[in-house]
Amino acid sequence: MSPSREEILSCIDYTLIKPDATYDYVKKFCNDAITHSFFGVAILPIYLPIAKQELKGSNVKIISFVSYPMGNNPIELKSHTAKLLLKEGVDEIDMVINTSALFSEEIEKVKSEIEEINRIIHREQKLLKIIIELPIIGYENANKVCEIINRAQADYVSTSAGFKSFKPLGWRPVSVQHIQFLKKSLDSNIKVKASGGIRTHKQLMALIKAGASRIGTCSASIIRRVK
Repeated sequence: MSPSREEILSCIDYTLIKPDATYDYVKKFCNDAITHSFFGVAILPIYLPIAKQELKGSNVKIISFVSYPMGNNPIELKSHTAKLLLKEGVDEIDMVINTSALFSEEIEKVKSEIEEINRIIHREQKLLKIIIELPIIGYENANKVCEIINRAQADYVSTSAGFKSFKPLGWRPVSVQHIQFLKKSLDSNIKVKASGGIRTHKQLMALIKAGASRIGTCSASIIRRVK
């Protein structure tokens, strides 16, 4: 049985990462999220005050980022950012893993960062999504990271930060295969967020069917086609 329009829209993290977004644009973005009953808005930290004001009284959640989009901030900065975002009232945090440490085979550094941020966020009873950049790190490295996430018991794994400038590194849009791999590699209670290059209704439906519980997208064209 196909999900209803309401079920589809309620799994969308409406994402705003435009570096040139004006404050008026952010206000409209937030109100669009209310109109369509999205799960939440995923926004850069600088937009939090505007989002809190525009979304006040609504059911739309506020999501923001730690170490976006590169993931290579030191743990002290990641921890400080997570605490600051929680103080600002975010409902969920999406953290990018340290891919540089991963490629340097410093797996313990990747592990300690995930565990530390997970502790900080769960202490405040909020949700953590780990962005692993699956298209770039590949399945072998992703499996190592999934083992860490299973032990830490983060809430979600997100496929990508959706940063197109990573194309020279092998970045490509999220695929059904990415979702299927993560569903097999993660504990059953850890959910999957599909993110990165989702531009069509067909993509959206295929990813949900493959097992994605949340969809990260900034594409208004998808919304218009959801029935």
